[in-house]
Amino acid sequence: MALTVNIPQTEGRKSVRNAIIDILSVERSLTAKKIYNRVRINGHHVSYQAVHKTLKEMTEAGVLIRQGKEYTISLSWVETINQFANKMKSVYSQTITAMEVLFKDHSNLTFNTVMEMYRYFLEFLSSERCRQVMGEDISLGYLNHMWFSFIGTEDEQQQFREFMKKATGILFIRGNTSIDNLLAAYYTEVGKDVKVYFGVETKLDFDRIVIGNFIIDVYIPEDIEKVFDLTYSSANVLSDARLSSLYETILYKQAEINVMISLNSKLAAKLRRQAIEKSGQLSRKNQKLLEISASSS
Repeated sequence: MALTVNIPQTEGRKSVRNAIIDILSVERSLTAKKIYNRVRINGHHVSYQAVHKTLKEMTEAGVLIRQGKEYTISLSWVETINQFANKMKSVYSQTITAMEVLFKDHSNLTFNTVMEMYRYFLEFLSSERCRQVMGEDISLGYLNHMWFSFIGTEDEQQQFREFMKKATGILFIRGNTSIDNLLAAYYTEVGKDVKVYFGVETKLDFDRIVIGNFIIDVYIPEDIEKVFDLTYSSANVLSDARLSSLYETILYKQAEINVMISLNSKLAAKLRRQAIEKSGQLSRKNQKLLEISASSS
């Protein structure tokens, strides 16, 4: 069931629907009769049948949950409202747009949630200017864990897939969990040419991405990183309940996520050369391990 995002009214005469939300936000569970009485007390001259019809519509829309004869507000709907509000806050509070960053040599950004950062970079990666700057160059990633790709709206997931269709890249991942491997399989499937190496230690204590001549350093707070580690190590499949609940905690947990974006063609070229060399070394090492395994079986 798709949840309806009904924005509660803050001013003026409220609809019956919003009056019901107000009532149930104070009194957690009430019967239809009690809700009707309180709606009437609040000045709405409506029939019991009209209130009952509205309760049924709100239940079908996922706004309310009916438990026996009583109605209560759905926490899933509350979370949907919260996500919507966070998205709006992200759009209207960020002083530098993704397009403005594409024309700057250096930018420092601060995000309040992982989801806010993710949506910002979707706009960044989807822009025509980014595609021009990226050209045919290999993109790089030095990450603690594979970044999750099955988040956001269907349109946002499609944006990610469209970017990956044209992407060639090398990813060095410090982690090596089942979830890292499952996500890597998806990246390599939808990507044009993406190589992923696990268990690779780097001297960085942050995530680094290189796209075209852009060097993007992402500083995720230690407490969020710990939840990432717990999430990826405790779940074995993407549908694991622990994964979904913990990942929701990661996505919308309030935190200060700092991002530094530099436009530096010389450093980007140097990092690309080093990555290609390291990729070759790891590929030869993995091939040797496969040959040893095959000869011993």
